[in-house]
Amino acid sequence: MTASGTGLGYGEGDESYGYDSCGYLKAQSAGGHRISEETDQYAGGHRLKQAGNTQYDYDAAGRMVSRTRHRDGYRPETERFRWDSRDQLTGYCSAQGEQWEYRHDASGRRTEKRCDRKKIRFTYLWDGDSIAEIREYRDDELYSVRHLVFNGFELISQQFSRVRQPHPSVAPQWVTRTNHAVSDLTGRPLMLFNSEGKTVWRPGQTSLWGLALSLPADTGYPDPRGELDPEADPGLLYAGQWQDTESGLCYNRFRYYEPETGMYLVSDPLGLLGGKQTYRYVPNPLGYIDPLGLAKTSVPAEKISLSDKARDLFRQGKVREALDVHYEDLVRRKLGGISQEIAGREYDVVTDKIIAQVKRTYSSIDNPKNFLSKSTRTQIKKTIELAEEQGKEAQFWFKYGVSPKVREYIESKGGKVILGMGN
Repeated sequence: MTASGTGLGYGEGDESYGYDSCGYLKAQSAGGHRISEETDQYAGGHRLKQAGNTQYDYDAAGRMVSRTRHRDGYRPETERFRWDSRDQLTGYCSAQGEQWEYRHDASGRRTEKRCDRKKIRFTYLWDGDSIAEIREYRDDELYSVRHLVFNGFELISQQFSRVRQPHPSVAPQWVTRTNHAVSDLTGRPLMLFNSEGKTVWRPGQTSLWGLALSLPADTGYPDPRGELDPEADPGLLYAGQWQDTESGLCYNRFRYYEPETGMYLVSDPLGLLGGKQTYRYVPNPLGYIDPLGLAKTSVPAEKISLSDKARDLFRQGKVREALDVHYEDLVRRKLGGISQEIAGREYDVVTDKIIAQVKRTYSSIDNPKNFLSKSTRTQIKKTIELAEEQGKEAQFWFKYGVSPKVREYIESKGGKVILGMGN
């Protein structure tokens, strides 16, 4: 990305962007192919009026109510949007007349979307401002369940369950798959891999602003160790953005984002506090995120830098090992300590107030008996004893979580259990 935000290199080609004197995006191209013309026009109040052959119309409250695409030799195709008094999208109608309805809770979080024509419905269960569960219903019957685990707005893992019936003579059964995510600096998932370390999903190539340039199966990066599974797609773009395939938009908590133009459909609820251009996403999607659709936030520096050890593991294709090393590095940075060998024993993090060990295994959750082996119990005991001798706190950080039995054991010895990044 250039300093002015006008170009991005991605291997087989470059993306370039043109802006007008007010900083509005006017044109974009990728790999030498123009993906929008230099005809973007903006009306008063920072509203995008036209982008190439697409025209946008707004109501008196500044909310986009229609999007019309013009193509030579074809009739105009108009999509329509319906809003409530709280600027929440309640309805979408495609150019083919397909109607989608959206519902929200008292906090403005989307709880359901449905299309009666297709007899399909999705429900959403929230954990704060992050979606924790998505249920899909087909013909009024539960079809699939997706559980998601986040660290902030970065996807850590997901569990996807779906009803399968290979033959009419066989009773339907639920099949569950658990996958883990690798994300880029902005929190966008780059791949999902299973417990064996095999890649099961990669996103398609997109432009800088998230416009799809290829299908997920057409990434050009085949992984011989795994088979890509389209059902593993978590449906995320940038941090906090959930893709709606019916409209091509992204649900971004308080607003809806259009990757094609890098703009929101309604003005920022914070007004100018969210930025001078109240419909714009962020000035540089590689350095900023807007997980709530309210205001840009710079990408934390600790997300950007990988240690040499983690980089080497990534290059070798050892993704899970690299992520484990990176987690340990993040804990070390957060505590402000170093790894140190004391009396012939290695301690992951040592500061003037803390001695910490970092655990990066699932057995701490699903197999506590194996986790609390003789060697691990000895390590816990020695860590706590050393901390007491030096007047420090003994901490045990767990990347994936901890079972009640493991927590009880550590705390009974005088240690402190910390999950994730401690937040």
